[in-house]
Amino acid sequence: MKISSLQYAKSLYESVQEKTPEEAGEIVSGLVKILFKKNQLRLKNEIIQKFEAIYNRENKIIKGEIITREKLADETKSKLENYIKNKYEANEVFLKEEIDEKIKGGIILKVGDDWIDFSVAKQLKNLKQAITK
Repeated sequence: MKISSLQYAKSLYESVQEKTPEEAGEIVSGLVKILFKKNQLRLKNEIIQKFEAIYNRENKIIKGEIITREKLADETKSKLENYIKNKYEANEVFLKEEIDEKIKGGIILKVGDDWIDFSVAKQLKNLKQAITK
């Protein structure tokens, strides 16, 4: 029976808990050897992604993306981080900023599968729908 990338990721996460960086490194090296022996090195990227997802979930770390027309002021970014911390009960929030000049204004916030659209285009669309009802 072949072991899935999720099973490897869960096992790796459980194995490195409360280990020193050196011990964790040895565990990872052991996993790489196992993957090589079982001809499953192709799973390494999936394992890394799933491990990161498990780690983030267990440690209440949220990663998201902010899409705006212009770079946000630090104060605005900080307020968005606090909003996300409260909404998702997170310990830490990491937001990647993306500039998209197609956006007329406002902010689009992506967190996992959630999209929070505060863009001007979305607000105009909502206004148009409200008027035509």
